[in-house]
Amino acid sequence: MKLQIKSFIQDTGLIVMYFQSKMPTYPFDRIRDTVIGAATALLIHVLIFPPDSVRKAKNHMSKFADHLTMSFFKTAQWVEAGCSLMESRDMNKEIQQLFQELHQATTEMDKANQSLIYNLFASEKRVTLRRKTQHLQQLRLCFANLTDMIRIFTEWSESKHWTAEDQKIWADHLNTIALYMKEWNLPLNNLTNSNLVSTPVPNIKAPVTLEKYQYPLTLYINANQIIQDLQKFSNK
Repeated sequence: MKLQIKSFIQDTGLIVMYFQSKMPTYPFDRIRDTVIGAATALLIHVLIFPPDSVRKAKNHMSKFADHLTMSFFKTAQWVEAGCSLMESRDMNKEIQQLFQELHQATTEMDKANQSLIYNLFASEKRVTLRRKTQHLQQLRLCFANLTDMIRIFTEWSESKHWTAEDQKIWADHLNTIALYMKEWNLPLNNLTNSNLVSTPVPNIKAPVTLEKYQYPLTLYINANQIIQDLQKFSNK
């Protein structure tokens, strides 16, 4: 086999030398044709047989969605146990890990969108990816709300107004949200555009006795958040 390869290389060299003597531009023509052929093959591969970036983005998003759901369950357990300071640190570490996964899912989604821009045969995938991008946006909002809730639970548990009844109520609420999210995540595990959820939409509302306080409390929270944000900036 080695002798055959060596003989083939020698013959090829002789052929090139022969044509070079007849046509001085022959080596350059060969290089040009090789470059054009490689570029054409690459273009065909990218446009007609592109890597399945949509599936990769979907897998990252599904992973993030599953971990986010588990974080809601863990938060419920943490709240029911009283929001201990040691477990608060663990919850914050988990939130940081979730943020990294969200960043990775967003990056892969952006790459998938870029890969389909010049693909003439990916109209169906573009529709699917648009739907998955909407799903990721909803998950991003859920993550932001969970992050804020953990912060509020931490502060609430350190106050004198934190009761065992509050712990039970909010542990139940968080478990309800987690179960609903688990059902909501099921369509994410396929590449269809289905988003059917059979579980009834949870109805989590403030008790009637607190209704009159919800607007001023929200305003106070937002006003204080503005002050805190400005203070952080001024301290830099």
